[in-house]
Amino acid sequence: MDLAIRFGMIRAYALKGTDLQSVYPSNLQAAVWLDISNPTMDEIRRISEVFSINSEDFIDCMDPEERPRFEMEEGYFLLMLRILATKGGAASTPYTTFPVGFFVMPNRLITVHLDAVDVVSYFSQRRRKRTISDSMDLHVTLLGSIGRRYDLLVREIQNKLSEFRQSIIKSMDSEAVENAHQLNNDLVFLNASIFGNSNAIRHMIRQRKIEFKEELKEKLEDIEIDARQNYETTSMYRELLANTLDTYNSAMSNNLNRIMKIIASLSLILMLPTLIASIYGMNVEGIPFIESQFGWVIVLVSVMWAGFLWYVFRKVGWL
Repeated sequence: MDLAIRFGMIRAYALKGTDLQSVYPSNLQAAVWLDISNPTMDEIRRISEVFSINSEDFIDCMDPEERPRFEMEEGYFLLMLRILATKGGAASTPYTTFPVGFFVMPNRLITVHLDAVDVVSYFSQRRRKRTISDSMDLHVTLLGSIGRRYDLLVREIQNKLSEFRQSIIKSMDSEAVENAHQLNNDLVFLNASIFGNSNAIRHMIRQRKIEFKEELKEKLEDIEIDARQNYETTSMYRELLANTLDTYNSAMSNNLNRIMKIIASLSLILMLPTLIASIYGMNVEGIPFIESQFGWVIVLVSVMWAGFLWYVFRKVGWL
């Protein structure tokens, strides 16, 4: 597929034989795929009039908080998914997702999204350079590429989770704990996006008004199964990460308790010698044994008492 020829925020592709080639989007009817990024209101009105699409559906694609869904309309159906960000700017982490609307018609596919994602890159990075027969085939190919990108991200999270578990449990690194909390937050949003995508795709497959080819239907079912497995996997990772953080908190609590026991033990051991030294260090007359040659007995008793307490605390495991 050639590089796209941009006209405003619209990229157009026509089917040349069995592959896609970029064309000027001035003639919208000639394109089998229109990829629209951050459209203006004039562009939305124009495309809505040309293809008889509800303009409100286009506007929904611009809402970063829009959730995945499937809607069957007259002349087209809309599949709203959340896909991973592929550009900088609003996407601060590789786990950020944004909505993309797939408007599928008998002979045309229209994708609408924000600048933070690049749907064309998903087609360019498809696993196999297979031929494209029509807009529905193109639609399923894009869904497969999106699903595989989620697969790769889940594997990345698995590796990071293993690193965090080792770092937290062994070194008790506070920075690792912060990263683990951030990863846990990312997993929450990623988990919700995958779950929504899976439900929307399943709803589309079960829609009887859409006639899929048997081959495409099998691919869609595989994509939906992969999405459901990714959802289950990320759910499991969330539980593992939560258990790891609980283990860290328990270890920190146990360490704190041990430190407090050691400090309390040392305080009790040193209490009597310190008390005696404080009393006999005062400039006060009349203290017993202050002028006696047997005054060293008091010192010996205090040392023996400290030794006895040290032995007791060692036996009970406090020291």
